[in-house]
Amino acid sequence: MRLKKYCSILVTTLLITSSSLSAFADSKTDDIANLSLENNLSTSNVEAKTVTAFINANGVRMRKGPGTSYAVIATLNKGTMVHKTGVIRHANGYFWQSITYNGKDGWVVLDYVS
Repeated sequence: MRLKKYCSILVTTLLITSSSLSAFADSKTDDIANLSLENNLSTSNVEAKTVTAFINANGVRMRKGPGTSYAVIATLNKGTMVHKTGVIRHANGYFWQSITYNGKDGWVVLDYVS
């Protein structure tokens, strides 16, 4: 008799727990979906901000893309003012910073931008 009572309590507890977990999981999934949608909507109108920076070495090659395989579009010297556009990529063992210089968009190794 005691075992039967124990088993019925255990089964009842499991049923209550599993149904409340299911309801909890569904509500959290909906919240995440709504949050994701809100984030997508809120970031669609964000404008990239540029930050003024300076080249800290002579002969720094500004390239069309983030890597040594891209064409050199300018050679920059120490003290040259550029605008960092906020994008950094890793390629060829270096971190590359996207910049704008003289109206041109390009990439330089991050170590050479202060």
